[in-house]
Amino acid sequence: MNVFNRLRAWAISRGISEQQPDRNGFVANITEELGEYLDAFKNSDEDGIVDAIADIRVFCATELVKMGYDIEMVDSEVTKVIESRIGEWDETNNKFQKDTSEEAKANWYEPCYRKCKEL
Repeated sequence: MNVFNRLRAWAISRGISEQQPDRNGFVANITEELGEYLDAFKNSDEDGIVDAIADIRVFCATELVKMGYDIEMVDSEVTKVIESRIGEWDETNNKFQKDTSEEAKANWYEPCYRKCKEL
């Protein structure tokens, strides 16, 4: 069983998947984890950093489960989007800056998240 199926099974077994998506709860949980990330970063606690990032991913995944989406399929779609973009690392902003020219946009993958809904 892959990690996506294990996470989905965990959410189902604890009744999480039956809950309605909750914007306020989701934001509160992510904010709490971001605080833990910042504390761990300040203390050079690599395990704490990894734990906070992983917990954020779990909250995101379980929110998708609540919405009825297949986590693996959503990740596949978003990966196709990312892979279709070209650009370069921007040292000033410390991030990947995608090329937004019309030529580049013509090659951007358009995701279809509707097909990721579980029946």
